[in-house]
Amino acid sequence: MKKEKIAILGISHFGTSLALFLNKRGYNVFLSDIKKKSTLKKYTDELEKADIAFETGRNTKKLLRADIIVRSPGVWLIHPLLLEAKVRKIPVINGLDLLKRYLPKKTKIVAVTGTNGKTTTVNTITNILKTAGYKCAVSGHRNTPLPYLIESKIKYDFILLEMGAAELDDFKGMDFFACILLNLHKDHLDRFKKMSLYASAKMNIFNRCRSKALCIINKDNKYIRSFLNSVSGKLIPFSTKVSEGSHYYIKKNIIFHKRSPIIEIPNKIHINKECLVACISFCHKIGINKKDIKRCLSFSSPIEHRFEEVRRTKGITFINDAKSTNFESLRFALKKIKGKKILIIEGRDRNNIFISVIKKLQKMKDIRKILISGDIAKDFTKKHPYFIKNDLQLPVDIIIGTMKRTVKSSFSFSKKGDTVIFSPGFPFSLGSYKSAEERGNQFKEAVMLL
Repeated sequence: MKKEKIAILGISHFGTSLALFLNKRGYNVFLSDIKKKSTLKKYTDELEKADIAFETGRNTKKLLRADIIVRSPGVWLIHPLLLEAKVRKIPVINGLDLLKRYLPKKTKIVAVTGTNGKTTTVNTITNILKTAGYKCAVSGHRNTPLPYLIESKIKYDFILLEMGAAELDDFKGMDFFACILLNLHKDHLDRFKKMSLYASAKMNIFNRCRSKALCIINKDNKYIRSFLNSVSGKLIPFSTKVSEGSHYYIKKNIIFHKRSPIIEIPNKIHINKECLVACISFCHKIGINKKDIKRCLSFSSPIEHRFEEVRRTKGITFINDAKSTNFESLRFALKKIKGKKILIIEGRDRNNIFISVIKKLQKMKDIRKILISGDIAKDFTKKHPYFIKNDLQLPVDIIIGTMKRTVKSSFSFSKKGDTVIFSPGFPFSLGSYKSAEERGNQFKEAVMLL
């Protein structure tokens, strides 16, 4: 019997795990990535060990010899070879769509998406489920790839699947036990061009939802409201305030289900209200004991690189919020801080919104100084001299150099009681860092050297 040929475009965390998974099941697998082999070494070593063919440094038409092409999440649908594949009528599919036939029947898959708060939500729900005695795991993004969890000898009760816009772009749908949509804000517009296209991609999470599927959706969000009537599953709207039609909401610091109080929000909690109500909505709906929920929330700790307190020295607090990749997450972080703030911004202005972000920051109170570093710093003075001369009101410093230099500068500008926060507000610069985690670690290392 002839082996079916499957080509995977993108040698990624997910792409490599999928290749190994398919290879074990008798498929003839080939991978292609434009990055250099030295950059992908941890993946190519695994592929070579399994005797799986691949190419690096370029994408060639070898991909078009396949019966099916799978797109890794980081690859855009407008990639020339994917467009040519469609002309040749070679199926181009999402890796998750390929995997759904292999999912363990008794495991409940809970999918979570939104612009902000996905990681916090999946981790919080997982902790509550584990506290209640369930076996569960987290997949998606930088967590354990789904193919590895499918192959695991552990029989999971739940798998929490964190899904970004890249995973959902061409997603056909899956029989999820529950889908959670936290929020939608302007992001990834370099890829989707319009907010409506970005929102539509996110709504793909509800494709093929059965009538019993729990569809937990933020009713407050203006971009989400227009889609509410199109959801086919069991709609469970939530809100962070008393709102007509919301099944779960907050009133006087207590989360309610309709008119019944569930739990009082703990004083010290590292979860924003949107994520918290979404988590409680799901856990309460499946019958988790209130005591288990409260016990878990009482001992919650911040996720690394998400409003993570690094150090206090000479009365100055340093906070690492390196996973902030859009203005909404930056704004939320600033609102949590009392007193004067020194803000470090950096990254890649992929949507050309930097000036609009600065204008919004100028309206906020208690920002003592903004330090601009990274690729944005290099371009700022060249592209916006008129704005700097005539419209810039906040004290801003341009730092061309290392993270160590930026952190030293922030320390010298600070006074006792101030907070220095590294909340970039933009995606990480591919030329400077490989990931948001890497830039967060560099910030923390620089802080500890003070």
